[in-house]
Amino acid sequence: MFMEIKTNIGTFGSFRDIETCMRLEGLKNIEVISIKALMETWERLAGQYTYNEIKQIIDTKGVLE
Repeated sequence: MFMEIKTNIGTFGSFRDIETCMRLEGLKNIEVISIKALMETWERLAGQYTYNEIKQIIDTKGVLE
């Protein structure tokens, strides 16, 4: 699935990419600005997320796969 996640620190292709960046950079919070998947934009998912919340999204089977 094509996915583009725009954040305050850059654009990513998946939540796993965000988690990796946050872990390597030692970031505790990130702001998701928009999420596009299959040409649909989900503005309702925009907002502030912690590292643990990003991990939970990844660990939840079926979420935005």
